[in-house]
Amino acid sequence: MTLAARCPSCGTVFRVVQDQLRVSDGWVRCGRCGEVFNAIQNLVDLDVETPVPPPQRDPEPAAPSLASDPRAPWDVELELPPPPSPTPASAAPAPPATAPHDEAADETHAETVLLERTPEDTEPAWDLPPPSPAGETLTDAPDFDEPPARNAELPFDEPAPPLEAPAPAPAAPAPEPKPAFLRHAERRERWRRPQVRAALAAVCVLGTVGLVAQAAYEYRDFVAARWPAARPALEALCRAPDCTIGAPRAIEGLSVESSGLVRVEGTAMYQLQLLLRNRSALPLAMPSLDLTLSDSRGGIVARRVLTPEQAGLRVSAVAPAAEMPIQVTLTTAGKPVAGYTIEIFYP
Repeated sequence: MTLAARCPSCGTVFRVVQDQLRVSDGWVRCGRCGEVFNAIQNLVDLDVETPVPPPQRDPEPAAPSLASDPRAPWDVELELPPPPSPTPASAAPAPPATAPHDEAADETHAETVLLERTPEDTEPAWDLPPPSPAGETLTDAPDFDEPPARNAELPFDEPAPPLEAPAPAPAAPAPEPKPAFLRHAERRERWRRPQVRAALAAVCVLGTVGLVAQAAYEYRDFVAARWPAARPALEALCRAPDCTIGAPRAIEGLSVESSGLVRVEGTAMYQLQLLLRNRSALPLAMPSLDLTLSDSRGGIVARRVLTPEQAGLRVSAVAPAAEMPIQVTLTTAGKPVAGYTIEIFYP
């Protein structure tokens, strides 16, 4: 069966497919005026042609029947010829010849006379009072059987009945929800507007600039070490009191190649020697040393954190792919030391 839908806005009829109506929940868009409507509620079957009924003519009013309508004698006005005026010279007419009595003729005559009588000549079935003399005014006689009418007295002490509260106005019908495909199309169209695209582009640019500036501030040491030409700009950006630009910190790029702890003869002091190596391609900041001394049983004799200044170093960075020897003298207050551990870190 071929189905078609009629647009309620412009009246255009176009074919539709049942699968298409099932997918879109019956909602379609008119290709002529763009109106979105429910095609299921506006289906038209093209295979069945509705027969056009022939035009019906109004029936002509039938002629009134005088015999069937009892009011016909009152509504029909017949003009009778005026009676002939008597002529003085005329002689008295001779009496008509006696004819045999015909009952059918009497009935016909009576029926004819009944039709010719006018409402003025017809007397009602009840008796009417005799007509009053000319110039006399008729008035209704008072009826003494009925009591005289009195003015209605309203009790003022009784409160008036409360007025009924007006019925609430009927709530406006809730609008029909739009189909899913129409909402998706409107959402895509909203994001394609030039103003929205310009605002999104501006937000993206500002976000990118802010992200780059934050990354440059956070990793300013690495940026200045890798691109020395950017150091003046970073120094101009870093104007806060606690903002400094130095050698980058990457503890994974440093390692202790060798170390040793030797006791100075005749004293209670020990001398620590170690070799620090930079394995990265950038200069790295000098780390701090975490030194722990232990006895023969593994107990901790002393533990100390040595900064580069306390270790007697006057440099703040280790050159790329270079080694830095460190030598530190320690005292243990006469406690014997059997072993040690050393670690590097950034505080």
